[in-house]
Amino acid sequence: MAVYFWRWINKVLLRVTPNRYGKVLDLKIKLEQGCEREARDLIYKWSLVLQPVEVTSIMRQALLNDKPFIIEACLKSYPRLEETSLDMVLTLAIQDHHEEIIKRITTSDSLVNTLRKGTRVNIRVAILYRRIDILTQLINLGASKYLLMYEGHELLERAMECENLDYLHLLLNTGINVNAKNTFGSTALMHAVDWGDISVIQLLLEANADPNIINHFDQTPL
Repeated sequence: MAVYFWRWINKVLLRVTPNRYGKVLDLKIKLEQGCEREARDLIYKWSLVLQPVEVTSIMRQALLNDKPFIIEACLKSYPRLEETSLDMVLTLAIQDHHEEIIKRITTSDSLVNTLRKGTRVNIRVAILYRRIDILTQLINLGASKYLLMYEGHELLERAMECENLDYLHLLLNTGINVNAKNTFGSTALMHAVDWGDISVIQLLLEANADPNIINHFDQTPL
C-alpha cells in the first residue's frame, strides 16, 4: 500500500509542477535532434505526469522523425497506455510502411497485455491497408473480442471490399458474429447481397448467417 501511496503523491506533485508542457516540448526537441539517451530519460522521468494525449503526440512526433526507439520507450514506460494511442501509432506505422515500428508495436508487452484483457484494440486498419499478415498476428494474439462480437458487420464489410477472400476466411474462422447489426439493423449478409458477390454470400451462409433477419426498414437479405 505504501508503494501505491507514494506513487499517488508523486503523481499529484508532478501534475502541479510548473511548465509541464514545456517539458513535453523539450522532449519533442530532443526527438528532432536525435538525442536518444536524453529523450529516453525524459520519457522515464515524466512517465507519471504525462497525459495519454501528450504521449500520443510524442509518439506521433517519433513516427514523423523515424525514431522507433521512442515508441519502444513509451510502450515500456506506459504499460497502461490507452488503446487509442496504440491504434494511432499502429495505423500511422502501417500507412507509412514503417515495418520496424510495426514489428516493435505488435510484439510489445503493452499490446499483448491489452489484447489479453479483451479491450478494443483496432484491427480495422490491417484490413483497410490490406495487411493480412498483421491482421493474422493480431487475431492470433486475441484482438479483439468486442469487435468480433458486436461490430462484426463492419469488419466483414471491409473484408468484402478486399479482392482477396483470405481476409473474409480469416475473420469467419475466428467465430466472428456474422449476424451482428449496424445502426440500421442490417447485417453483413445484407451488404453482401447489395454487393452482388455470390462467393461472399455463400461463405456467409456457410458460416450460419441468418437470411431471415429483418432490418429497421423491414428488409431481409433476400
